Amino acid sequence: MSHQDRIRQNCRVSAFECQSVVRQATAIKTDAIALMGEFLHGAEKNRGASAGGEKEGSRGSYREPRDTTPTLAEVGITKKESMNAQTIAALKSSEPEHNLRQFCRRL
Repeated sequence: MSHQDRIRQNCRVSAFECQSVVRQATAIKTDAIALMGEFLHGAEKNRGASAGGEKEGSRGSYREPRDTTPTLAEVGITKKESMNAQTIAALKSSEPEHNLRQFCRRL
């Protein structure tokens, strides 16, 4: 076997190992996103201005905040990330055999 043949063989093995690592990383990412989606689905939602609160007077400022539940933005999650995570969690629980890797690649 020539030197070039050995190099080609090593490159093929390295490419296969890289693909395996990428598949494992994608599976870990999918599980992490699904876990975040399960948490977000069950978490208390921020109700914003409809949450009430206690005012000093009829037109005064609020003594107590209306809602202390953190918003998605305060936690560092966009609405789209929240939607995707909850969708993945729902798909994973309803169709465990469903191939979610293709969906996660679009994220």
